[in-house]
Amino acid sequence: MTAPFKDSYTYDISVQTVHNEQRWFRLELTPLIQAAPSLLSDLALIAHTDVTEQKQTERQLKKALSEVRTLRGLLPICAVCKQIKDEQDSWNSVESYLEKHTHAEFTHDICPDCIRRLYPKYSNILDKRP
Repeated sequence: MTAPFKDSYTYDISVQTVHNEQRWFRLELTPLIQAAPSLLSDLALIAHTDVTEQKQTERQLKKALSEVRTLRGLLPICAVCKQIKDEQDSWNSVESYLEKHTHAEFTHDICPDCIRRLYPKYSNILDKRP
């Protein structure tokens, strides 16, 4: 007869399958304490669990978290030119402020309304699109 468990040990191991897939297993090893010295020693309870989905989700969450930068609070923005005041009281374009404070990158384009207003001789190209 055995007494209660001692400290248990947990190991996560990666295994490559024959189909070249990576699987993760959690092994839990729990040594058993002997109730009587006459019993065999070095007995342990070993359990394993497939934690592949958990590891994949964990990896995806870590990757997503590393890519996230969040703007919070109030942003002082000029009501006329739309520049934003930063922490050093300097005024920045919206693009430069967002590039400094997030991982966003910008490419510029002109919306159809602005093309019609600013470049009326080219606006007929917009009308020909399906």
